[in-house]
Amino acid sequence: MTRAGALLLLCAALLLIMGGNCDICPAVREDVYLFVRGTPEEYIAKVKEYNTNSAIVANARRLKDRVDEKLTEEDKQNALSILAWDPPGPPGSEMPPAFGVRPSALASLTPVSPAEEPESSAIHSH
Repeated sequence: MTRAGALLLLCAALLLIMGGNCDICPAVREDVYLFVRGTPEEYIAKVKEYNTNSAIVANARRLKDRVDEKLTEEDKQNALSILAWDPPGPPGSEMPPAFGVRPSALASLTPVSPAEEPESSAIHSH
């Protein structure tokens, strides 16, 4: 993983910690989505809703610019997938997410060899 990818995960974790005592509430989901997928203007507008300190806003802009500059499309998808939740569509839309495969979904696509067949299915097949 690149430094920018590690930075992205750190920022996402900080957003989750600051989000309070909830299961990735909608406001935090939107913050993370805007940080990874939104435009710099959208992300900065969201930051300004919570903090108008010019140093913090400037730092947020630098972080967002760095993420947009350094992360590939695949890096962004992986970063959102690692959080183990389906990211929302663009803010204000009802569009379902087009990315964010959970590890459990990948497991269901992986064929099981006969040697690895679970005991329960082996019992039913006899």
